[in-house]
Amino acid sequence: MSLSLITFQKHNIRRCCIKNFIVNPLSPLEADLLVNRFKQKIVWYYLGENKVFFYPKNVEQLCFPNIRDAENAIINKLMECIHIDILHKNFIEIVKDFFIKNKWLIYIGKESIEARKSSIIESRFLIVEIKIFHVRFSRHILEVLIKIYPTTYNESVQLLRKTKAYWGKYFISSKIFPYLILKFLFKGLKDWEIIEKTKNLYDFICGEISKL
Repeated sequence: MSLSLITFQKHNIRRCCIKNFIVNPLSPLEADLLVNRFKQKIVWYYLGENKVFFYPKNVEQLCFPNIRDAENAIINKLMECIHIDILHKNFIEIVKDFFIKNKWLIYIGKESIEARKSSIIESRFLIVEIKIFHVRFSRHILEVLIKIYPTTYNESVQLLRKTKAYWGKYFISSKIFPYLILKFLFKGLKDWEIIEKTKNLYDFICGEISKL
């Protein structure tokens, strides 16, 4: 890390203010995390080859009693960001392994993880679509869409009536035939709760649909 400071004295108090600094190696994701740790007081520019240039929006907002304090402030926040990034990557790997082992199709995007699984239960075709959105501090939003495909129109009418009775507040739309849709939304889930909630919900839905 290279650091450039501006030193000045005001009211007989010496202050060291951060002019800019370069961190290498650092990923764009970690750069965004560092900006958040500095409460949006800095801006970053990617120089390429995992090298990131940072500078404050207002120099006077990032002042310290001495050079060591300025360096420690950056280093401590960098360590926090790297730790958060490692936790996030570990979480992605754990979720990925879970879905693959349980024969889900999975897509890992920049902001979310998506998974899909289909089953046939009592001659009804069932599709479960899951989206996991990472919020912050290892908290996530889990969105689950369940599509039920009856085999006949009459069955769909009967299934619609029972579905509304069972899960009225989760029922979002229906074309009567060929499918019904249920939506579940869970907010503020911790890492370990994502897998547990997904497994329990899928098993529960499959069991309940077989009773309809």
